[in-house]
Amino acid sequence: MPCPPYPGGVEPVGNLVSSALVFGFGIAMLLIAFGIVRETLERISLRLQGHRATGVVVSVAEEKDSDGHPEYRPTVDFVARTGERKVAPLAYPVRTRPRTGGRIAVLYRPGDLGHVVPTGIGRGILHMIFFPILVVSGLAAMGISVIMLLGLDNVPLWHGHVLHTGRTE
Repeated sequence: MPCPPYPGGVEPVGNLVSSALVFGFGIAMLLIAFGIVRETLERISLRLQGHRATGVVVSVAEEKDSDGHPEYRPTVDFVARTGERKVAPLAYPVRTRPRTGGRIAVLYRPGDLGHVVPTGIGRGILHMIFFPILVVSGLAAMGISVIMLLGLDNVPLWHGHVLHTGRTE
């Protein structure tokens, strides 16, 4: 038995809007995941082709992440392989506040002494954990939105429905 008609055509518009929002959410998750891949490849490239140096923290700027937690971006004074002295902020903030005057190991691009990153692996481990979660969640959100848009959300499958949305037949 087909579903009863919806007054004023609200259901088709609601389905379209909700499907578009869920699909957009899925795309956003995939974009974040591929941003993580780009940053990870950049760090791998720096580990393979970049130069290492030990710098001295000359100042620390406090920032907030998207959740309001403090992050710190130290400015490091280091000497490049060419003998050139450079003072540059780290490209990525760190979670723990480094001590001004403390030493920190950094990697920098040979052709761009202003691009400096810490040598730690903490950020890489987080990326390895969250990348698959973001990809699977993004693809699932996009798949669910397509199922809803095609009207397959109330198709009987074994003893239930593919995706039960609460509508009754």
